[in-house]
Amino acid sequence: MGKSHLKIYIVLLISHLCSIAIGQTFVKLQDTCACEELLEENECRAATICNYSHRECKTIQCTHLSAKDCVYNSNCALVNNTCADFESCASHNATTLDDCVNLFHNCYFDNNKMTCRDPQKIDLGRCSETINGRCLIANEGLCAWKNGVCQELTACEDVDPTSLQSCEFEDDKCVSHLQCSQLEMADCKFAKEKINGDRYQLCMIGRKGCINFDPTQQTKDTCWKNSNAFYHWVGKNCLRCSWASIMKSVLFVALLILSI
Repeated sequence: MGKSHLKIYIVLLISHLCSIAIGQTFVKLQDTCACEELLEENECRAATICNYSHRECKTIQCTHLSAKDCVYNSNCALVNNTCADFESCASHNATTLDDCVNLFHNCYFDNNKMTCRDPQKIDLGRCSETINGRCLIANEGLCAWKNGVCQELTACEDVDPTSLQSCEFEDDKCVSHLQCSQLEMADCKFAKEKINGDRYQLCMIGRKGCINFDPTQQTKDTCWKNSNAFYHWVGKNCLRCSWASIMKSVLFVALLILSI
């Protein structure tokens, strides 16, 4: 590949990455913006666990958070009704179910030993491996009978309503709520990408109801708020927080190559 072709390829790559950074609206719930990524004062001051000082946004230490706000920082845990740095489920002397649950880290309480333990992944097998047993849950997530076979639940409409665990009835029909347009205005925040999975489509309120979140329609005042803290304002664009640092690295490498 010649230098001229390489430069063209790099420009196209940067353009493609920029379009993804601006347009990608599927998120995982744990991937909200870190305080240190927020560049605008209004975004920082609106975030419960952030503090704006000397033109910088910083994460408030767990020990300085109230019990009510402790849950919003994934590095913290509520111990004896006080917010503390989370170490592990077994490290905070949680001897009751309530104390264990209040650590906010999916901890498991062993009723026999009266101890709080770290969650362990259990091999449940695959949905298709169920023959005469209960077709409820497997490694893929929720399962349901379809055409006499236990399969991963992908659409509420495709299966016998009596076997469903997490679908809703509307007008005597079982409906999957996997699109923003299917949500009520009060619930217009996230729509699951698929029934089993941990990615969500961001939603926002539009003129005709709940619609997909559109970062290109945001302003400096609405970007962080309307994205439910997954996007922040950078320069003149509303961008995914994690993408901002990635784009800086890509642009730096690209400039080095283009200068050759």
